[in-house]
Amino acid sequence: MAVLSKIILFIAGIIGLLVGIASTFLPVTFYSSAHILPDNIYLLSEIRAAGAVLLIGSVFIIWGAIRQTQKKQALFIACLLYLSYGIGRVISIALDGQPPVEIMLIMALEFIIGGLCFWLLNHQSTTTL
Repeated sequence: MAVLSKIILFIAGIIGLLVGIASTFLPVTFYSSAHILPDNIYLLSEIRAAGAVLLIGSVFIIWGAIRQTQKKQALFIACLLYLSYGIGRVISIALDGQPPVEIMLIMALEFIIGGLCFWLLNHQSTTTL
């Protein structure tokens, strides 16, 4: 279980780190590749703010993959971030309609990673991570 939690945390952290860096420092390039055009300062500010949350959270997630003493907190943050993104996409589907298949696949990945982190977090009390 200890190796699995490290692998899951490392994967979650690296994905979040890459998306966080791109969203914070290269939002126009990153979002344009998905046919989203952040073309005003208000939208760029919102994208960069969310990107910074993801970036900082991901640094801590990676730290938790490395440091045993931070693993529980890192699993909680990974669970919170990934499941929040997935739930946000479900709300968007309900209110805005179905997005392209790429977004649906990203949502599935967010639920898988968030779900695995939730499962690992709940099994921490009975086993050593």
